[in-house]
Amino acid sequence: MVKRPEIRRVIRLKLVLTIAVSVLVWALWGAVAGISSALGGGISLVGALIYARIAYPGGWGSPQAMLSRHYAAEMAKFGWTITGFALVIVTIPVHGLGLLLGYIAATAAYWLGLFVKLEKN
Repeated sequence: MVKRPEIRRVIRLKLVLTIAVSVLVWALWGAVAGISSALGGGISLVGALIYARIAYPGGWGSPQAMLSRHYAAEMAKFGWTITGFALVIVTIPVHGLGLLLGYIAATAAYWLGLFVKLEKN
């Protein structure tokens, strides 16, 4: 799936944060809010996986090719995020704040990953 250890660490951190926030939200506001939070975190998690697959297919290549892959990856992630939120909001009765908190918590993994050093692999 994702071969680079630093990317795997961020993906794992996203998963841990999503679970933690979803459990907290479930305890505070009930099952619908907890599930909504998990869905919000899932949207962010899938977006990160899409980004990683496009931006880091293997090898380095020229700087121009790498930059092009990052642009394409960011556009794909953005498209998935909009689509994911639309699908969830239209098809499932969600708790809006729970959905947003789950997404924010998982997205915060990028920034927390700069400060938190998890295990090597």
